[in-house]
Amino acid sequence: MGWTGYINSTSTSAYVRTTTTYPVSSPNSVYLTNSSDTAADLRLISPQVMIPMNQVRLSFSARGSSADYTLLVGTSSTADGTGIFTQFASITLTSTHTVYSYKLNNYSGTDQYICFKHGLGGTYRSIYIDNIQVEQLFDNDLAVTKLTGSSSIVVGNPSSYSVQVQNKGLLTQNNYEVQLLAGETILSTYTVTGANLASDSTAVHQLTWNPSSTGTYSIYAKVILVGDAQHLNDISANMTVVVLPEDTYFPIAGDPQTTTTTGSYPVYFWYKNSISETIYSDQEMQMTAGTIVGIYYYSTSTVVQQDKPIKIWMKNTTESSVQNAFLDFTDYIQVADAVITVPIGRTEIFIPFNTPFAYTGNNLAVRVNRPMDTSYLSGTSFYTQTLGTTDYRTRYMYSDTVTLDPQDPNYSSTLSSVYTYTATAFPLTMFAVTSAIPVEVSTPVVSITSTASGVQLSWEQVTNAQAYRIYMSDDPYNFPEQTPVVVREPNHSYTFNTSGINKKFFKVIAVSSYRNSNLKPNVVDMLNTNPVNTDIPDRSKK
Repeated sequence: MGWTGYINSTSTSAYVRTTTTYPVSSPNSVYLTNSSDTAADLRLISPQVMIPMNQVRLSFSARGSSADYTLLVGTSSTADGTGIFTQFASITLTSTHTVYSYKLNNYSGTDQYICFKHGLGGTYRSIYIDNIQVEQLFDNDLAVTKLTGSSSIVVGNPSSYSVQVQNKGLLTQNNYEVQLLAGETILSTYTVTGANLASDSTAVHQLTWNPSSTGTYSIYAKVILVGDAQHLNDISANMTVVVLPEDTYFPIAGDPQTTTTTGSYPVYFWYKNSISETIYSDQEMQMTAGTIVGIYYYSTSTVVQQDKPIKIWMKNTTESSVQNAFLDFTDYIQVADAVITVPIGRTEIFIPFNTPFAYTGNNLAVRVNRPMDTSYLSGTSFYTQTLGTTDYRTRYMYSDTVTLDPQDPNYSSTLSSVYTYTATAFPLTMFAVTSAIPVEVSTPVVSITSTASGVQLSWEQVTNAQAYRIYMSDDPYNFPEQTPVVVREPNHSYTFNTSGINKKFFKVIAVSSYRNSNLKPNVVDMLNTNPVNTDIPDRSKK
């Protein structure tokens, strides 16, 4: 409301308008594009700023449709675009959203309007701007700008949450307090002294929460500074955290270090609605029985997908392939009717179940539906595990015009607006399971040999093992608690560099999964950071 888009161009396809493409926060971003006109004058002008411009801080997120496009930032003498544009910044944009911030405390003019102007430099250059904030500058003003941490933790196991604090004031701050809260209950407190947090600087503080009871909590972070002049930015957005029982079991299907990425499944945001179906083998489930209370997927995204509905069904099955058709819907149970948010970057998406699912030890089928949305959304892919060339364990379909039925997805192959494919892969997935009966694994028989730089441990494959933990000690009768080296299947050896070490003893344990939060893997840190994207969306058919 109140923003003005000014266009002076020879092209009728030059725009300053909102678009659903590349939002940081849904549903829109602002879109400036010059089409074929290399001399177009395209401006986005704010409503009147009602405080002196030298008391203003401006921040926003921007990107180009490609890298190295130019965005000019300044002020305007009028609201309609016909006035004088006074530039104070020129930005060379990247192809991902980046936050930019400017203090105008040295401004000496009389303009009352913020103005963004397309920097041109070529034809068909598009610029996207979102999350514009115009704030008043104060001497003392600390803000919580980010709260991150796991969306699922375990009773009795301390978990760390990162709180990012920014000094938005003009004066350096040395002493303040950071809290983690649920409602009015303080979960954790950290006191900062002697920080020397300069104006515009940020600091990240780690707060530890050790939950004592299960449940779903809405937590947030708060910064407390004596004399803070702006309290509206003192707290973070709420974050939903599910606290799981102490005996929760975490089987992982797939190896995070060998993943690729795809935009197609389990959720295909690039189209308005989608369905995917995956079969996980009993070997991958690593248990003979258990109650599945939630599922984890792993994404990488250049944009935020905010509050997107998702529905999930599960069933026990003896089927092992979806090469020819989706499975019959008989025996499927809906376990989740949820809303998820996908943040920017690599992250874990945890979806707690409305209805826990009783797994009985066979293969597991999972069907995921993205209900019909108002628009398609780009920028998000999911990590997947590639299988053998004949192991068709995922089937997926998508459409912009047909509302897909997750209970009857076997549409006619002649329906040109519905696209169906199969994959010899499945989404990298972790399950949260209570009352689990893990598969039994035997003890590895380990051999040790000398190498040029140390020793190599080797062992034969252990049935049902998903990984092997290797411990090292000075005493063969005492292996103290430590972070082990983890070797995942199909590897059965590990070489230690023992230069300068006189004597060490080693212990190898075969494991089927991760038993509690002390051993719950941080899969995000394990992900392949340079995956090959196996799915390059092509919307030219539209």
